[in-house]
Amino acid sequence: EREKSRRCSHPGHAMALQSATFFPCGTRFVTSGEDGLVKVFDSSTLALEGSLEHAEASAPEGDVFGTHVSPDASRIASCGCDGLVKIWDATTFALVHSLESPSEGGVEVFCVRFSPDGMQVA
Repeated sequence: EREKSRRCSHPGHAMALQSATFFPCGTRFVTSGEDGLVKVFDSSTLALEGSLEHAEASAPEGDVFGTHVSPDASRIASCGCDGLVKIWDATTFALVHSLESPSEGGVEVFCVRFSPDGMQVA
């Protein structure tokens, strides 16, 4: 008999979830949503470890579409409707860098990834 699928619920985002990605070690994961937030959770307990404001949820460009964690797990990258890529410290949750889209007028950024050495984002 097939095992019934179970839904996992936890207090996450007030609006739709856009992305989720695990840290390389698998003990934490990062989510992003339409509420303009990036959140970090413990994988085993689902406890919220940090909440980062990428954009204001009330702004028309509030959606955060993607997240990625650097290979050494020291940084989190987020991207969204506002055309920004933001780099966060994965321990203190402080904003480290904010990069604007090189396109005139800004363009929504749907995906962000760290290079294998963690020194660049694309």
